Amino acid sequence: MQLLLIEDWRSSCDWLADHLGHSGFVVTRSGSAREALDSAVARAAEAIIVDLGMGRVDGQNCVSRLRDGGLDQPLLIHRRPAQLGKQLARLFDQ
Repeated sequence: MQLLLIEDWRSSCDWLADHLGHSGFVVTRSGSAREALDSAVARAAEAIIVDLGMGRVDGQNCVSRLRDGGLDQPLLIHRRPAQLGKQLARLFDQ
């Protein structure tokens, strides 16, 4: 399965991509929401993993823009547990 991982923290991105790769997934890394939004890779991915807490274009805006752009792949959202609740509430209230 082809995954797109959108994560701006290099160490987190490397760790997650390595573990997913060892589990048989093909992972394409994107270091920012902007990079992912500008890339054709998002269209080829079978699923997208996005960090909600990114800078510049945050994960919530990234998800909205991906959906507005017609992408309907499954999304897996990840974030530090302490901040996840508030961000998910805002995302689903939109």
